[in-house]
Amino acid sequence: MVEELRNEDLKRVECVMSLSIVISKNHLYTKIHFMNDLNKRLFNFGINVITYLRTLPETREYWALKNQLFRSCTSPGACYSESQGGCTMADFHNKINISLKEMRESNYWLRMISALRRPDRDLQGLIRESEELIKILGSISYKTRKKL
Repeated sequence: MVEELRNEDLKRVECVMSLSIVISKNHLYTKIHFMNDLNKRLFNFGINVITYLRTLPETREYWALKNQLFRSCTSPGACYSESQGGCTMADFHNKINISLKEMRESNYWLRMISALRRPDRDLQGLIRESEELIKILGSISYKTRKKL
């Protein structure tokens, strides 16, 4: 949804949940309510994955999976937070794409763990949440790419 603001060269684009993007020529400004829903979800996703990783066995193969997943699950939230200070639309788009790639990688490692052990509700919930976050980040990426 695009609506005109007072200044004709500014447009407000509602992207996701409570995230609002204000675009003026090549500059990107964001209106952030205390901590928008997506930022909160990405943060909680990272915390929940780290908590789940603590329950996995301390074997060599799980160590490798835990290491990869630990890195990829914390990166989307950090990149998304960094995107909030983006100076240009291209910078914002780039950070969103990095978040999306890292979330896809997290989903991969979660599915790998699911294939190696009996899946439980916690793991299935993390896989579902990663799939939802992939869709949200993909939607933001698609919408901002059209604005470049």
